[in-house]
Amino acid sequence: MIFLRCAVTALAALCSLSIGQPAAAADPSAAPAASPARAAQILVGQSLETALESLRAAGLNLVYSDRLVAPELRVEVEPGGGTLAEQASRILVTHGLGLDSQAPGVYVVVRRMSPTPARDGGAVVAGDTRPGVAAVGLAPTETITVYASRYRVDPVGALSAAQLSRVDLAALPGLDEDVLRVTRYLPGTATNGLSARANVRGGRDDEVAVLFDGVPLLAPFHFKDYQAVLGILDPQSIDRLDFFSGVFPTRYGDRLSGVMDIAPRTATDGNHHEIGLSMLSAHALSVGESRWRDRPVRWLVSGRRSVTQAVARLARKDNIEPEFTDALLRAETQLGDWTATLGGLALQDELIYVDRDAQRDDRARASYRDAVGWLNLRRPAADGVVFEATLSGSNRHTDRSGSLARAGSVAGTVRDLRDTDSSYLRFEAHRAGRWTLGAEATRLSADYTYDATASFDLLLAQLFG
Repeated sequence: MIFLRCAVTALAALCSLSIGQPAAAADPSAAPAASPARAAQILVGQSLETALESLRAAGLNLVYSDRLVAPELRVEVEPGGGTLAEQASRILVTHGLGLDSQAPGVYVVVRRMSPTPARDGGAVVAGDTRPGVAAVGLAPTETITVYASRYRVDPVGALSAAQLSRVDLAALPGLDEDVLRVTRYLPGTATNGLSARANVRGGRDDEVAVLFDGVPLLAPFHFKDYQAVLGILDPQSIDRLDFFSGVFPTRYGDRLSGVMDIAPRTATDGNHHEIGLSMLSAHALSVGESRWRDRPVRWLVSGRRSVTQAVARLARKDNIEPEFTDALLRAETQLGDWTATLGGLALQDELIYVDRDAQRDDRARASYRDAVGWLNLRRPAADGVVFEATLSGSNRHTDRSGSLARAGSVAGTVRDLRDTDSSYLRFEAHRAGRWTLGAEATRLSADYTYDATASFDLLLAQLFG
């Protein structure tokens, strides 16, 4: 019964089996005796399959596949003395094969490792010490290499986990004209499919720093309280995006999960102007370079206006009216030895939702007005040292209100007013490939007002206390 069980098990794992009959034994369930077995006729150069059949005839209960023990394999070493299982192990190991005990006294030929060179006399050098597994001739282990996560810190910042150009972003599907949605394609990130925010390496979705032109942006999304469904940057207005995940340079500051550093578009290919229309928005962009009073002036102007309200009406979704507008202005010129950059970003969102029927009249309205402006001064000095200073300020205003009226049950209103101001200042000096030294300061302040009133039906109020 033991031999039949082994054969059925081997048939499930191997394609073709050659099964021999075990020699008669007083107790077939007992382990093989350690004393030398009857001699088997095994010669160097003999077919490996013939040698194994000789060991079977001598009493070794053996199962093997003709895919492992191919007809062209030959015996390369003397089997030596010891038990039949030890002899079989010696002639198998040179072909990367070995014996595995499937039941007491029953062995299966399995693949162990790459073939081991034959040794004089076929002596057993090392073996598998697991109970019931025959010893095999293994060479001593000389080197063990362990691979784990490794991060390299370069003299000038760390390498980003991903760097994408404007052309790369245009080739990615599913971004919906949104630069910040690119995180769903980057390593170590996860999104819910609707929001433009991302969770990086298990962190929260507000733990990713977003910088544009070296200036940190606080919540750069449209409809922030409604899944933050869209970022505020037009993909055509950027030059490249560097994404740092897990490990990033200290100059990026106070976030835990990752950094998205976005560089603005410049007029590298000459002046460029465009207007466009999509199912999401109408947009216009101008980027170029000119001269004013013998000074170079470089500019970038971009603006978008939503057309989603018209699309919603065409789709007969009259109960919701989302609108958004964003604008970007950036100008750069030379002031003596200094390069001066002046920039600004602004957005305005409006969302109205109405759900009305004979029994209910629910309304919600939310509006957002955000603005950020910055000034950057950059001056190269001797020996490749560059001095840089950045000053920025931002304001966020949120106005939310709502009302509901359920016939015979409840009527209520709610109001939510928020104002947030921030200032940012950074000084930095660096020498390419050598060192970076800097300091930064951030000031944040917020005002928050929340009102709520509700009137319940007397019976409903009593039921819920």
